[in-house]
Amino acid sequence: IITTKKGDKSAAAVKRIYELCDVGHKQNRVPMICSGNYDVLTPLAQCLTQESGDGRHLTCLALNNLSIPTENKRVIIVGPSSSAIIGGLCKVIAEDKQDSYLCCICLMNLSFLEANIATMLQHSPVP
Repeated sequence: IITTKKGDKSAAAVKRIYELCDVGHKQNRVPMICSGNYDVLTPLAQCLTQESGDGRHLTCLALNNLSIPTENKRVIIVGPSSSAIIGGLCKVIAEDKQDSYLCCICLMNLSFLEANIATMLQHSPVP
């Protein structure tokens, strides 16, 4: 449902992902990324490429929450969606003054696992 053409459905789906990992549902953050039962990173990476709006804002909020647990940091950076996530975050920073701070926080969260930094830099776009 996230990748449908209708922005309403996309934003609604991303909102649900965000709600599943918000402050009241911290216990879901690691299973959502590390269990292997769910692929939330691929659709979230796709939502980063959307035009500025609710869907992209909620995507940034969800990625912030999901990037907090130490267990998730490595999966986000070396997983199959890593290039799209890092590139998408950098793209939003370059394009969107409103959500750039959220992307910076997400990258900062991911960088707390020092082993991730070199890999993160490999995925960041070079101007």
